Amino acid sequence: MVKLDIIRKLDAQLGEEVTKFTPVALFVGATNGVGRDSIKHFAKSTILVNFVGRSRERGEQLKSELTAINLDGYYVFISADVSLMTAVDDVCQVIMKKEQYLNLLFMSQANTQKLPETLTSKNAISYCSRVRFAVNLIPYIKKGFVFGSGLEGKVVTDDLDGRNLSLLRNRNLRSPVTTLAIDKLSQEDPEIS
Repeated sequence: MVKLDIIRKLDAQLGEEVTKFTPVALFVGATNGVGRDSIKHFAKSTILVNFVGRSRERGEQLKSELTAINLDGYYVFISADVSLMTAVDDVCQVIMKKEQYLNLLFMSQANTQKLPETLTSKNAISYCSRVRFAVNLIPYIKKGFVFGSGLEGKVVTDDLDGRNLSLLRNRNLRSPVTTLAIDKLSQEDPEIS
């Protein structure tokens, strides 16, 4: 049987490593409808939430509601009309300067008024805005998507089941192996995200 002092030492080491990483979400179109309902649900467990909407008033009201749901959470409202591609790029720049990764990108932005750009409102929101967010933020989503992202260690090919590795080294082994497996699965079935 493993001694209690060894377990406590390993738990302390694991805690230090795990608490370095905070779940980060970005909700676009979050101040109304399905976006608002979803962000309130996710606020129960997601620690850092960035959210985008046109109405500053609704954004500040929602920020207060989120804080009431989870006092430990950190909520950042970004006011923008993301039917404009320049606004999408601006929001992405804010996120890329502020965050190192994203675990969740939730897009539920809705149609707005006639646009000064050449796109129709329907196309701007239903396709262009969403694709532009995804393309701009894909490097950040990749960093936050996979279990243990950023914690990958050397793959130990002579001990793939990790029987002879410490708890932390085993986690570092599982991270790249999981990343490789998910990459392979996404290649085999690209319709599943």
